[in-house]
Amino acid sequence: MRINKFLVSSFLLVLLIFSVGCAHKKFKSDSVKTVYKCENGFEFATEIHSNQGPDQVIVVIGDDYIPLDITPSGSGEKYTDGMNTFWTKGENAMLELADKTEYKECHTVK
Repeated sequence: MRINKFLVSSFLLVLLIFSVGCAHKKFKSDSVKTVYKCENGFEFATEIHSNQGPDQVIVVIGDDYIPLDITPSGSGEKYTDGMNTFWTKGENAMLELADKTEYKECHTVK
């Protein structure tokens, strides 16, 4: 009787671990990463994840990740969180950080 309980418990544990592993893969997204270099040599990247859609971009500066949501723009695409703003049009971009530091004349790195 003890062996049967042990086998059933082990089977359930393995099933749970397998289910969690599959769920992780199911929600894993592909991302599109673009690197920008600005006039002063500053570099940053943006990532768009397929599970987030085009309405959000993540600005990557070193180890910092800043998620920004799309907002209306007269030209190009503009993303903001109310403190940080990223504008892009074609291969050109501009980044304004919360501390009011501006990076202008940024272009995609190929």
